Amino acid sequence: MFNFKKILNYLVAPLKDNRGVAFVGVTGTLIDSAGVSTILGGLVDARVKCMLDTYAILGTEVVGDTILLGGIMPIGANVIAIGLNVDTAQTSANVDIGDAESATRYATNSNGIATADLIEWTSGNNYVTDDTTPSTTDRRILLTTGGATLTAGNLQFVVLYSFD
Repeated sequence: MFNFKKILNYLVAPLKDNRGVAFVGVTGTLIDSAGVSTILGGLVDARVKCMLDTYAILGTEVVGDTILLGGIMPIGANVIAIGLNVDTAQTSANVDIGDAESATRYATNSNGIATADLIEWTSGNNYVTDDTTPSTTDRRILLTTGGATLTAGNLQFVVLYSFD
């Protein structure tokens, strides 16, 4: 005979702390209270897509220059995270990470390029692209340089987004 209580305790045990209290995240709470239909698309059972790009830093990019990265994401893409990596430390420079609609949508004065060979992740804030103003699209990531002129090297870029 099956002991359902024992099986349930086995399944729930990893979700409890040492006091036996179960903690539930924001998404889990929404699902428990109102069902999965209340969750923003792309947060549950998402098909995550990855966009990669490399940019050869010339060393002539001055404060205020913009660097377009990657391709055009589809309307409705849910931006999960953005990663930057450089092979030459940009110790005095920083970047705003955004798009043509909002240059600082994802990060302001990010030091994600200060250390060489370290992927610095920035939250995508679950922003969903909508292209409400096509002339200033929110569907392509851009960096705006700040702090100092960039030093020659290479920049690698990755965007994780879901699109269902």
